[in-house]
Amino acid sequence: MKPLRTALFAPGVKDRVMAKALEAGASAVILDLEDSVPVAAKAEARALVARAIDSAAALPAASRPVVTVRTNGAATGLLADDLAAVVRRGGLEPPTRCLEGSRSIL
Repeated sequence: MKPLRTALFAPGVKDRVMAKALEAGASAVILDLEDSVPVAAKAEARALVARAIDSAAALPAASRPVVTVRTNGAATGLLADDLAAVVRRGGLEPPTRCLEGSRSIL
């Protein structure tokens, strides 16, 4: 893996902002489902983030950023739905620090 020089955060509820972040040339893009998304918009944001992940996968490998999703914590009761929407086989996986809290969900 090449070094990450720049990282952009994009709110998961803003489709256009996520698309621009993916095409901006940053080394990494963090799609946020947590604080930047109002509770009433969580379901919509999950669908938009899932679509953004699929769009990123279609980018040429040389220009594709590392894509990470900032999920809601396990204590919120929203993590299982977040993971169900965004985890892709062979791709996005929960960070190690989240695994302990995720075991009962996964």
